[in-house]
Amino acid sequence: MYYRWSISLAALDQLLTLIVRYTIRPYYKCSIISALYITNIQNPGGGMSIFLMHSMVLILAPIVLTVVTLYMHTQYRGSKAMTCALSMVVGGTLSNLADRILFGGVIDYAYLSVLHVYFNLADVLIVSGALAWTTLFFRERKTLHTRH
Repeated sequence: MYYRWSISLAALDQLLTLIVRYTIRPYYKCSIISALYITNIQNPGGGMSIFLMHSMVLILAPIVLTVVTLYMHTQYRGSKAMTCALSMVVGGTLSNLADRILFGGVIDYAYLSVLHVYFNLADVLIVSGALAWTTLFFRERKTLHTRH
């Protein structure tokens, strides 16, 4: 289930990216609700355009992250919530990695004007999956310590 969920999430982000790439001209912003826009921004860097001139870091880091996450999955195989959180991280990572290898960068197709942040579904999956996993990890550790 873990692998199918990760691949499905990556495929969903790839589908959204494909739709935006071929239907919205670069830098155009279309308002969805007051502060959220659909846009088409090519981002050759990492989050907030960091590592802009270090594309190899942006290719190697996701590979390492995926391997580490796969290892972590073997350690927490029984927890469905942990599996879901790790699947989100891997799905988002694989999608961004595919974009970097195929197109030299990712398409950030969402813009939140109140925070002046451009992002895509893969970014949301990585951040929310990592936050969920961290929360679950510390909750599980706390539960284990109170039992002993």
